Parts: sequence; structure tokens; C-alpha cells
Amino acid sequence: MVPIALSNYFINGTAIADTINSHTDVYDFAMRQKASRDFHYEGISRETGQKSVYHQLIRYYVSKKGEKLLKIKNPECTTNAVKVAQVHAGEWLATVVNHLPKDHPMDNINRQYYIERANNILLNIQYEGKSHKEEDINQLKLF
Repeated sequence: MVPIALSNYFINGTAIADTINSHTDVYDFAMRQKASRDFHYEGISRETGQKSVYHQLIRYYVSKKGEKLLKIKNPECTTNAVKVAQVHAGEWLATVVNHLPKDHPMDNINRQYYIERANNILLNIQYEGKSHKEEDINQLKLF
């Protein structure tokens, strides 16, 4: 979804939020993660605490309600890799949809995540990857 929003922004001048908020193809919101044989994925529901175990390949979208996705090191793994890592840092939740029907409901998609991600990429492009600091309009300027 992020590439579509950025493309519409640069080619048509359409605001990123407008593209993402009006988009209706669930497949464009789907992402995937693939782990090596030394890892698998697990999801932990924030509401129930229930744990789901997934294999090396998952397809998902960032959602309003769902589970926290974690990449877990298998017990037989001998590498020095970290035992548990978040798929998406922060408080983002995901819904795993390894079998995604075309008529899947769109109301659980966390469109704000996709808007923020696209805007961050846009800022990096505008500032050519250099660090930038947003101004606080409420702060007084001395000079």
C-alpha cells in the first residue's frame, strides 16, 4: 500500500492519507515475512493472551485489533541471534491472513500505520536521508 500511496503522491499530487483511506483492495495492505529455518513466528493476542504459532512464512496486515507478531528462535538453533524479536517495533498489532479471500473485511486495517510509514519515507526522500528535526511551533525562538 505504501508504494501505491507514494506513487500517487509524486505522479498525481494526491495526498498520501487520501490514497490510503480510500483504497479498497485488501491485497495491497498485505505484507509478508519469511524466516530462515532457525526461526518461526508467533502471535500473542493483546485481548486474550492467546498464543498462535506460525511457520516460517506469514502473510499479514497491520490492524486495529489483532496480535503482536514475534519472530522466535527455534530451540535447536545454534546462532547467536536474539531469541525473540518483534516483527513491527512499537505497539502495532497485526492480523495474520495466510489465506486471504478477496472479500475480506477492510474495517480492521490500521490505515494510520500505512500513512505514517509512507510519510516517513517521504520525509527521508525530501531530506535525502539526512537527519531532520521537526520544529515545535509552540517553542519560542531567540534568534
